[in-house]
Amino acid sequence: VVGEDGARAAESRLTLERVRRAMAELPEDQRLVLAMISIDGRSYKETAEALSLPIGTVTSRLARARHRLYAAAYGPDTSETRRGRQVGGGKAKEPELG
Repeated sequence: VVGEDGARAAESRLTLERVRRAMAELPEDQRLVLAMISIDGRSYKETAEALSLPIGTVTSRLARARHRLYAAAYGPDTSETRRGRQVGGGKAKEPELG
């Protein structure tokens, strides 16, 4: 059990380091919105007002930033397949009935 906890802790540290690096590499506009909302705890509205941006711009910057961080932490394909999208283009398969 101790070995599993140690492995889990090591994996968490590696994931955190990947996210920190990815956050540092984000474009400034995305990094700022992400920090204001996710770290400072500001609302979307407060962030939009503080940056003199439309709320839709704040929402899209935050979504792009989160997507990049998730891809950095768990792999680029994971974030697309997690939402049920087919990676690599093409049409998604129709669900089978019955």
